[in-house]
Amino acid sequence: MTERAPNVLAGAREARERGLKTLALTGGDGGAIGKPADTRLTVASNSTARTQDVHRTLLHAICDLVERGLFA
Repeated sequence: MTERAPNVLAGAREARERGLKTLALTGGDGGAIGKPADTRLTVASNSTARTQDVHRTLLHAICDLVERGLFA
C-alpha cells in the first residue's frame, strides 16, 4: 500500500519523530509501513480479501479494548 500511498509512510515517520506510538496493520510480509511502526500486526497472507477480513476483526477488538479502558 505504501508504494501507492507514500503519505501514509510519511505520516508514520512523522508520528515517530514526534514521540507518538504507531500501530500498523499489514498483510503479506509487512511491507514498508511495518518497519517504522512501534507495533505491527501482520496477516501472513497475500490475499487482500483475507487480510482485510482479519484487519476488520482486529479493529473491532481494538475498539472494544479502548472503550473498556475509557469507560470501565
